[in-house]
Amino acid sequence: ALDKAIREEYDVLLVDTSGRLSNNDALTAELVKMKRVIQKRMSTKFDDKVKPVPNFNVPHETLLVIDAAQGRMALDSAKQWDKELGLTGLILTKLDGSAKGGSVVAVSRE
Repeated sequence: ALDKAIREEYDVLLVDTSGRLSNNDALTAELVKMKRVIQKRMSTKFDDKVKPVPNFNVPHETLLVIDAAQGRMALDSAKQWDKELGLTGLILTKLDGSAKGGSVVAVSRE
């Protein structure tokens, strides 16, 4: 998908990594690797050996989608992924249930 987006000069590419758990180190490592690959493929500069220099300006957004009912797990996930990936925002889902999204207050304060 990234190669096609580059080749066809897309303005936006959304990468959905659905279902990742922050307590699964192997899956978190995959996310970190995906970010490195994106930065390398989106490189505009090269070093002395003509190897791409990672473009740390991409991805432009790294969003975490949180289920409003997750509570403490949402906070733990946000901390872990912010540390590993550098989150730029949150999307809160399922606010129509009994959960009020209190976890977002905790996440935003952390």
